[in-house]
Amino acid sequence: MLGGSFSMTTNRDRRSQIIAAHHEAGHAVGSCYLGIPIQSLSIAGEGSGDGRYVNPMTFKEIRDLVCWEEVIVIGLLGPLVEGHMFHKFDRNKCFDDFWNIKRILITFLPNDPSRRRTVRVKCKRWAKDILNSPGFLDAVKGIAQELLRYKQLNGEQVKGIVRKTLPSVKS
Repeated sequence: MLGGSFSMTTNRDRRSQIIAAHHEAGHAVGSCYLGIPIQSLSIAGEGSGDGRYVNPMTFKEIRDLVCWEEVIVIGLLGPLVEGHMFHKFDRNKCFDDFWNIKRILITFLPNDPSRRRTVRVKCKRWAKDILNSPGFLDAVKGIAQELLRYKQLNGEQVKGIVRKTLPSVKS
């Protein structure tokens, strides 16, 4: 990785981490906003641009609580935050987000592709409304800043940070 220009590589690596932190923070703040549990949030070491948002719920719990549309919205918020704040998102880095959304849609609407499309559009609109809600991006920035500092946050830490910016969150 150390090529001809160390500073360019370092800046690119740092930018990848910053983007990953904001992407994962988008999932986390959306989770708090919608009252969906969050187990942990993390970003990988320098240069990878990888991150992870962990929702502790099983498909059965999601079905029993009838919150699968909320989980889809949370899945969309990572790429939407990334696109909004950095004017693009890396579709390859968002593969897991889109794959999980597809799995949820197929699981809960197995024989209805038309309704899956309708729900996808509805959830995307809902996610954009949340993204543009007062304080949402400030909460994302707060989470991203702490994630860049500590590399990992648990659900309680995330909720504590989000409550400072969005006191009316459901979580």
